[in-house]
Amino acid sequence: MEAALKGNESTRLEAVKAIGRLEEPYFIEKMSALAKDPSLAIRLEWANALGRIEEPMAIPQLGIMLFDDNSNLRISAINAMGRIEDPSAIPYLAKGLTSKNVTEQVAIMKAMGRIEDVNALPFLADYSRSADPPPIDARDGIAGGCQLPRHAAVFLDILGTAREEQDG
Repeated sequence: MEAALKGNESTRLEAVKAIGRLEEPYFIEKMSALAKDPSLAIRLEWANALGRIEEPMAIPQLGIMLFDDNSNLRISAINAMGRIEDPSAIPYLAKGLTSKNVTEQVAIMKAMGRIEDVNALPFLADYSRSADPPPIDARDGIAGGCQLPRHAAVFLDILGTAREEQDG
């Protein structure tokens, strides 16, 4: 455990990977400093490890990573939240919907779809009314060129139908 926090970067990176393979929640709080580690490689691997551990107590650390300067880290944190499938991630993910990065927006919709919590619906509805949502073909479950989870696609299809009825 100490090897992940001290030493050279390659040793630390291997230690973080090993922690992720253990999939043991015990490490989440003990290693929380990794969420703000100066090394991007360490933060990326920690986000992946937290996703493999699949424990809701990891959500706040992943939430910190959602506001990192690096898009790859933000997407890794979003994907990890989706793997954890806990409703406590919804407020963090909702804040990320303001991103101008279409890949991040689609990843957030996918994560919310995996979580399958009704509390995501108001955020998705607000997002769907935003000025520049990614191109969505909800009938095919596609947003920004990516396949959406069934629940998110169905929701967006319902919104699209309601919009057509309003406009028509």
